[in-house]
Amino acid sequence: MATVEVKLLFALEMEVENRAEPIGPIAQGARSIGYVNGRFEGPGIKGTINACDWFLTRSDGVGEADVRGTMRTEDGALIYLRYSGLLDFRQFGGAMPAAGVCQVRTAVRFETGAERYRELNCVQAIGIGEINFETGRIKYNIYAL
Repeated sequence: MATVEVKLLFALEMEVENRAEPIGPIAQGARSIGYVNGRFEGPGIKGTINACDWFLTRSDGVGEADVRGTMRTEDGALIYLRYSGLLDFRQFGGAMPAAGVCQVRTAVRFETGAERYRELNCVQAIGIGEINFETGRIKYNIYAL
């Protein structure tokens, strides 16, 4: 049996901004554009993040995150971050809840021209976290595979 070893890259905490743009019902479900910002910190890396989520609540009660954003390290480097993942809303009746906590699992990739962080360009990462719908807080641990 194969095992998977991971290395913690950083912990990420974000807050959902109060300015979502609901696109509305589409063939796959309901689309909404949301904005998040926050902080990240890990071994040898620390800074802020601003991102946008092209979120889809599917008709089967599963949410699809499609997030892209910019990480700015404390030493001034910029890192493009993108991740996608799933949230299971079936426990909430199949719709995005107004309250409650939902687990989130994501596949994460990075792009940067900053020499110090260039190795991130070669990393496939995973995010394991949760979103608290009452507070709008999102917490992740991001691991390199």
